[in-house]
Amino acid sequence: MDILSTIVAYKKIGLQNSSRRGCFRDAISGKDRVSLIAEIKNASPSEGVICDDVDHCEIASVYEYSGASAISVVTEEKFFGGSLDMLREVRFATKLPILRKDFIIDQLQIYESKIAGADAILLIAAILDDEQLRCFREIAEGLGMDVLCEVHDACELERSLRSGARIIGINNRDLKTFSVDIETTLSLRVPNDVVLVSESGIRDAIDVRRLKGTVDAVLVGTAILKADKMADKVRDLSRDRPLLKVCGVQDMETARFCEDIGVDFIGFNFYKESPRYIPPAKAREIIKHLGDGIKTVAVFVPEEDFSIARDFDYIQIHGAKPVIRCGVLEFPLFDLQKGVSGKIDLDSDFPYPCFVAGGLTANDVRYLNVFAVDVARGVETNGKKDLKKIAKFLKNLSL
Repeated sequence: MDILSTIVAYKKIGLQNSSRRGCFRDAISGKDRVSLIAEIKNASPSEGVICDDVDHCEIASVYEYSGASAISVVTEEKFFGGSLDMLREVRFATKLPILRKDFIIDQLQIYESKIAGADAILLIAAILDDEQLRCFREIAEGLGMDVLCEVHDACELERSLRSGARIIGINNRDLKTFSVDIETTLSLRVPNDVVLVSESGIRDAIDVRRLKGTVDAVLVGTAILKADKMADKVRDLSRDRPLLKVCGVQDMETARFCEDIGVDFIGFNFYKESPRYIPPAKAREIIKHLGDGIKTVAVFVPEEDFSIARDFDYIQIHGAKPVIRCGVLEFPLFDLQKGVSGKIDLDSDFPYPCFVAGGLTANDVRYLNVFAVDVARGVETNGKKDLKKIAKFLKNLSL
């Protein structure tokens, strides 16, 4: 199809969608919560085949009813196994705004995107010069589509902003080496009036929570498509609440219950003097029966042998003595000792992700605006974990 035929075809069937102008940007804007752009792709150079012989319409429907704000469709054929037909199928299956992700290097692809039903297109700064960035953006916006300009470093960011970009996507993956580092998003500074999207390497709600306040949205594909239950993964990535760790788990029933209702972490206490102590062998047996959706934490005091924690996702070190055996401290924990007596807004007051613990109950959590909450005694009855209290705590945390 030549450019003239493409334009005529657009005039015939494309103008009916002009009322959707700006809907992609509007759907993902706002740093008070992190919106999810859920991606559909068949393969990638780094992962190989991700999902083969799947119903793209069904995936789009799952994304929509599970809470995604927009959908990205990868249409590149040779390396990602995509096509424009995929985008057309998804367009008929959902009302959510759709981003076409491809390596756009020619104006014709922009018109194709509009005809296929895209609400936005991706422009990659690394493969376009300054004039192409400006020209392609103006054509797309003239057709009623938004443009997400993808960058990886400060130079590409400056060029994209200079071209007039209103939506910036920071790709945490270096397209030359394919290495991934989520800190790439956190290290670049974007003007407040520009919508910011973090792309690549986002695995779970922990990563999303770390990005809150910095980005408007995250774009996630592989982590969703490889999940055992895509709907649960989308809900996990879309929710807007502090993360929850239930500490002092001692039995399979409690661990399974926490996993089923969406608790983010469970802690196993290996301090033998604690009433919540669990033998390491029993803890290992429990985690064998858990999926990837819940993270496991081995809790120690500084004097103990950490070597038994190699089967767990995290180590938590409790106590006042300095810890010199940890090369990296990912999350500090503040112990309030006696619960909450007023509103705590550590997300504003403390610029790093941290946990809050100490005497918390289901009635306290509405006062908390923090990265994560750690509870033990507050969800117990007579020294044992109370499943109803855990459920109530999580429910109140989500309000």
